[in-house]
Amino acid sequence: MIALFSLLILKKLEPHINKDRYLHLNITAAAEPDIFPQLEEIFRNRALRISSIEVDHNLQDKQVQYRFVLTRHKRRIGRDLSSEIATLGGIHKIHFK
Repeated sequence: MIALFSLLILKKLEPHINKDRYLHLNITAAAEPDIFPQLEEIFRNRALRISSIEVDHNLQDKQVQYRFVLTRHKRRIGRDLSSEIATLGGIHKIHFK
């Protein structure tokens, strides 16, 4: 009985609980110049937090691939964020989900 009551209360509270969304963002760019500081600034200006980052440097093709997991956004931001990142020099590909 207590469990059922708790579930009913939690169901009513759920819309008011602050939940993070997760954005998986992959960026492929030229290795030079390094765009990482500019990406950090974009994320900071949007109050986004980098939850996870992976970086692959392709020395043969002189490219770098960043894989980010970003949090602390309340709405879908992939399209807007991609548009802003696309204005940086050296970007080859942006993918988000």
